[in-house]
Amino acid sequence: MSFQFESLHAFLAMDGHGIFVWSVMGISLVVLIALVVWPIRAHRQALQEQQRLARIAQARQAQQAGQSH
Repeated sequence: MSFQFESLHAFLAMDGHGIFVWSVMGISLVVLIALVVWPIRAHRQALQEQQRLARIAQARQAQQAGQSH
């Protein structure tokens, strides 16, 4: 088994194309992380909004029940 590159520096440089290859790898990694994080955050925010609306509804019901007596 032989390696394509002679050293770690040669691997990172990739015959002068390293800046393009590694920048694309970095951008791809950021996009993949965002595709995981954004839906999780949106779900968490939706749950918090539902809890907030439920508390408001309970407070209104308690207020209406107190006014009817």
